[in-house]
Amino acid sequence: MDQSGRGSRGAGHSGSAGALARPRSSRTTGRNRPGGGLSAAGRRGVPARGRSAGPRPADGRGRLPHRPTPEARASLLARLVPAGHPLATLTGHPTAIADLEFSPNGNLLVTHGSVDSATRLWNAAASGGDDIEPLAVLDQDSQGVTGPLAGGAISSLVRGAIFSPGSDLLATYSRGTVQLWEAAAHGTDVTPLATFPGESAEFSPGSDLLVTLDDATSRVWPTTAHGTDVTPLATLGPAGEVTAVEFSPRGGLLAVAGGGTVQLWDTSTLGQGIQPLASLTGTGEVTRMEFSPDGTRLATEDTTDNTVRLWETTRHDQKAPRAVLTGDSDLRGATFSPDGHQLLTYGGASARVWDSEVQGQNARPQAVLTGNINDATFSPDGKLVATSAWGGDVQLWDSGARGEEMTPLATLTDVIGNGETTESAQAQPDFSNMMFSPDGALLATSSVRTVRLWDTTARGTVRPLVTLPGQPGFPYQAEFSPDGRTLAINSYDGAPRLWDVDPARLAAAACAVRTNALTAAEWNAVLPDAPYDPPCS
Repeated sequence: MDQSGRGSRGAGHSGSAGALARPRSSRTTGRNRPGGGLSAAGRRGVPARGRSAGPRPADGRGRLPHRPTPEARASLLARLVPAGHPLATLTGHPTAIADLEFSPNGNLLVTHGSVDSATRLWNAAASGGDDIEPLAVLDQDSQGVTGPLAGGAISSLVRGAIFSPGSDLLATYSRGTVQLWEAAAHGTDVTPLATFPGESAEFSPGSDLLVTLDDATSRVWPTTAHGTDVTPLATLGPAGEVTAVEFSPRGGLLAVAGGGTVQLWDTSTLGQGIQPLASLTGTGEVTRMEFSPDGTRLATEDTTDNTVRLWETTRHDQKAPRAVLTGDSDLRGATFSPDGHQLLTYGGASARVWDSEVQGQNARPQAVLTGNINDATFSPDGKLVATSAWGGDVQLWDSGARGEEMTPLATLTDVIGNGETTESAQAQPDFSNMMFSPDGALLATSSVRTVRLWDTTARGTVRPLVTLPGQPGFPYQAEFSPDGRTLAINSYDGAPRLWDVDPARLAAAACAVRTNALTAAEWNAVLPDAPYDPPCS
């Protein structure tokens, strides 16, 4: 999760290993990559469906015993989602939400206010109401902090919350303070387990460690710690300002960047006075880092010279990076594909797809995807790349394509809403945050105007499947639940909404409406030569 409160989770953000990195002022995040980033700066039924009053209990999908085809799924979503109402409206925040996130197990949703620093925990399966109450209210308060913050608290507007990979803990950060909570907490009078100094935080993959980052220091804390005066396991980092920190996805390594150096630390031997396993020099001013899924590669981003450097984490004596990747005129990010075989860099006039085995100072990309690219991300299966541009354009590309003049598979039109074209939006530039559903079948785009759902199997010029109502003028955040059945959307009015995007549940709801019953006479009027076999029977 980056320090702006937006997670940068790629192909399946799941609270796994994440990164701390100083924010870039206008960067958006694909929210679909394994790493994260923190920084220190009643439904309308379908016509004529079913002869019974309810769905078949065997599979909850009415008559169909198998998964719907992509076309059928898209048709159901397009027809039923905008015609209905949210599953739930979560009330309690006085104004806009800064951050929201599902727990990795999908049971909980956390929201963090942009003005109030309170965090609220919700039942992620909440439904059937416009005034759902939170399970718990965690009041973030920086008063009473001791240790490094005493006598001069850090002023920070960064606010956010993140679950541990095990879903049992929650870390919140606001106004230079990080607090650790039990995710099972209930009520409005909840006491944090521990309070630490820091502007942002991230859990280790095993949930046993928490790393915090402030103006110049990264500290590692045991998550078993309690109280406000806790001694860190280690204070890490090169001399001077620490700019980014990241755990390797499988654990074991912690990378700390600052002052043109990245240090690699063994997390199993952390303690005061220990030495790093390796010091990678000549890294430039690292603004963010990401490990490959298997942890054997580390990509470091330097936006001052628009360079991504690729390092081997298994070599502790390397004097230079494995590869230097250039060509992005305004580097905004880099992310590995889910299988780790490719690396995607993006920014300025293009996104570039690289073989992660590439070597050398003058490496060449496998493919160049052109456009005024603000954000890019891989689909969960790695077969697609989605890019968004200032002005609202979103395009889907074949990640296996090769060459420098690629043609997108699909161009998503009217992304920003209100019927505006890219040209008409230039007077008020906009961009779209993007997130693939866990199965990759849908792409959610969220902008300052609207949230929309798209069929990722569609090709050519594509119109949205669903446009969800919202409040213009607020930068939305959309988040799929881990099972892909629910979409959570933040809101300027402080009441995020949960939307049902599960075709099985939508079909079952439609079949439960008696007016949708399909009689034999109605069937025969349309299909006189086919045996009567209504889909909801």
